[in-house]
Amino acid sequence: MLIAGFKSEFVQRSMKEEGLVVRDNPDEYITSEPVQCVSFETILGRLQSDTLDFLLTDVEGYDVRIIESFPLDRIRPANVVFELPRRMDAAFANLLAKFRTYGYDVLMSAGDAIAMRRDARAELAP
Repeated sequence: MLIAGFKSEFVQRSMKEEGLVVRDNPDEYITSEPVQCVSFETILGRLQSDTLDFLLTDVEGYDVRIIESFPLDRIRPANVVFELPRRMDAAFANLLAKFRTYGYDVLMSAGDAIAMRRDARAELAP
């Protein structure tokens, strides 16, 4: 899928405009690096707190899936910032419904969204 993306008309046109060339052999330009992954439960345990001001994701199209795994039933971040999915599918609709259930308003702009907890905004008022 990654290599097919490089060969798409849009990417090829953009690369030509930037003066870039992708070599024929993907091994010359694609690298991999292992990264440690941890669950939200692990992160929250390390924080030793029951409050969270911001949850921000940028996981290249998997934001909805990742945020779905966050335990909103136990801890409700004041703000959740994430990339919008390319398709507004049932999983995204379910996430929006989940946010509403837990007292969030969701604002969408360009390719991003922010879910703001209603009662957290009141805490910021003078």
